[in-house]
Amino acid sequence: MRIRAILLTLSLAALAGICAESRADERSAGDLDGKVSALIEQLDANRLSVRRDAERQLLKLGPAALRHFPPPELVSRPGVRQTLNRLRLQLEQQQARSSIQPSHVILNGRFSLRELIAAVEEQTGNRLNVVGLSDSQQNREIDITLKEATFWQAVDTIARRFDSVCRFPDGSSSLRIEPIDESKLRRPVAVAYSGPFRVTVQSARRRREFNDVRLMMEVSVEPRLRPLFLSYAAADWTAATPNSQQLASANPGAQWELSFGDRGRSSALNLDLAGADEPLQTMSVRGKVNMVIAAGTEPIRFSDILDAEGTARRRGGVTVTLQDVDSSPTKSGENDLRIRAAVEYDAQGPAFESHRTWIYHNDVFLESPDGKRINFGGGQRTSFSRTAGVLIEYPFQGLPSDLKDYRFVYVAPTMILDKVPVNIEFEDLPVQN
Repeated sequence: MRIRAILLTLSLAALAGICAESRADERSAGDLDGKVSALIEQLDANRLSVRRDAERQLLKLGPAALRHFPPPELVSRPGVRQTLNRLRLQLEQQQARSSIQPSHVILNGRFSLRELIAAVEEQTGNRLNVVGLSDSQQNREIDITLKEATFWQAVDTIARRFDSVCRFPDGSSSLRIEPIDESKLRRPVAVAYSGPFRVTVQSARRRREFNDVRLMMEVSVEPRLRPLFLSYAAADWTAATPNSQQLASANPGAQWELSFGDRGRSSALNLDLAGADEPLQTMSVRGKVNMVIAAGTEPIRFSDILDAEGTARRRGGVTVTLQDVDSSPTKSGENDLRIRAAVEYDAQGPAFESHRTWIYHNDVFLESPDGKRINFGGGQRTSFSRTAGVLIEYPFQGLPSDLKDYRFVYVAPTMILDKVPVNIEFEDLPVQN
């Protein structure tokens, strides 16, 4: 009974702490909202010095101020709207670039796997899946200390301590921690970390028939990020044997572009290094790949959807236009709704065009007047247009007869970050002969 009482006291104390922290966050958000509103008012002041000072202060507040900016279409004063658009772009760029910094984990104590997963998710915003691990495995406790470890360092350490591996199943955005199965799942030969990216070598094998070494690698990103595609060039890679023999690329002029798919978070890449004319135990490898990341995700809302045809909303580098909204009453007294939206990004070029099917999988839903979310169930139709980007038709069925105050919400990355470098270095990489 005494132990239960102690646990109850600790639980109540923790709950009180959480509630206090929540109230503090609410007060902080309220204070920021008031501060942002006051500074926006000053953007319309008669004195230039006041307007410039307000703009500097808004920029100094950082990306946290963005959620308190009014939608551009609701700002009636042209000068204020122009200044807010400029500030929004700068802050969205900051936010997008900040989002590709690695998240960190701090742990010190004795935890079960279940508790470790919850702590990592809370600290990083990355979701983890423990499919295949039994309750007894998830409840097993270990002592662990992590001081400012990156997300990937943390999950690899946890997986290793629990005789597991972490991986993305093909085409999935869900990172799974699964028990090692020697016949199927094995630990990678080597691992390197670069910001929010992890690069693993699945195998490094000397091929005598080709007088080369083939590296089979995999690049993964933190689950919270949305990679579009990667590119790499053979010329950006170098390798050397322990006796300093240089191994050149077998295809020195080759360049590759690889898509992550619609929801993928990892991509395989291979590299052949020529000149391995004798057995090797180890080698060193250095190189890089460039990533294209969709960042700065933001909901774009259209109010009174039945009257919103032709309305365009721009956020960051994306413009969404409701080209057509059609409501059809059904015999059961409900409504079927068809919304045709055009989505256009500032990013252009052959590489972006060839890999932009991810746009079809942006989050889309309706909001009822009381804030209830009505998810889109699929079945969209798509087409391309030179002037309107990608045209997507979203059908919603079985809706109420009165849709006057319903909102259409399109959740989109507002910025495409191009050529995000992933620098890779492996020392003493084991080679299979």
